[in-house]
Amino acid sequence: MKSNLIVFHSRTGFTRTVAETLARHIDADVEEIIAENQKDGLRAYLSAGWAALTRKPVPIKTPQRQARLYPLVIIGGPNWAGHISAPMLSWLDRQGTELENYAAFVTQGGSGAEKVLQQLEDEIGRAPAAILILTDDEIKADDYNAKIKTFARQLTG
Repeated sequence: MKSNLIVFHSRTGFTRTVAETLARHIDADVEEIIAENQKDGLRAYLSAGWAALTRKPVPIKTPQRQARLYPLVIIGGPNWAGHISAPMLSWLDRQGTELENYAAFVTQGGSGAEKVLQQLEDEIGRAPAAILILTDDEIKADDYNAKIKTFARQLTG
């Protein structure tokens, strides 16, 4: 077991890219949160967005790691119209209150990450130790490594 855990949900791959890049900069295990019935297509995308907006729990595949065993958990997810993704909410319902210390990163196509971070703080009951916000355009252009390095330094002291 490594000293940190990165827990993330990614539907399009942007958040996965950030999680994997961050894991190379810090000593971290990585846990992807996957909805049991995750599908592709417009209808599935709209359904997933509605679940996030209404805070409807969705079944997720059983996580392999227990967040409470790590001194620092880094939570990553996409901004779904100013909301945490439904699969991440399901994970938070299971393990979010057990976190000793956490940091967070949000990926987004537009704006509203601050709302996601506030929702995350409300779910967990305290503010993250550090935050990182990246746009999909930064990730597509591979123009985010400096921000990742700064975030990693904040996490490792």
